[in-house]
Amino acid sequence: MPDHSGTAQAKAIACSFFELLNEGRVNDAMAVLDDTGSWWNVGPRTAVPMTTFKLSGREIMRMMPMRFVLHGVIAEGDTVLIETESISPKPGGGTYNNRYCYVLVVQDGRILHVREYPDTKYAAEMLPPEAWAYEKGSWEKHYGTYWHKD
Repeated sequence: MPDHSGTAQAKAIACSFFELLNEGRVNDAMAVLDDTGSWWNVGPRTAVPMTTFKLSGREIMRMMPMRFVLHGVIAEGDTVLIETESISPKPGGGTYNNRYCYVLVVQDGRILHVREYPDTKYAAEMLPPEAWAYEKGSWEKHYGTYWHKD
């Protein structure tokens, strides 16, 4: 019989990231992310160092305390796929509600790599300008642009 304990542990660690964010424990959530890893996003189709993502992630969560509703979780080995949506009040009024698929790689008890598939058009149009500036800024710092160009 195969040993699925690693899969269950990876799933628990990946879900804990979103649970900590939902509890408003942003620094604890960021501590689950391994500084040697990377955060990839479908908009720019590139990754930034995890340390860069953590800076922008903290700022965005400060401005918009997002809560995440997990709709599905699938895990195999050290890889976890999470389908989720974020819900947050916008500083100027209204609600931000994006949809995502995350692919997370867990190693040594921490999230090493993340591939994020959000609705980037929605994010660009609906995030408050200050939050969008942090989101874009992470990639612009490393690549000079956010959007992927063919």
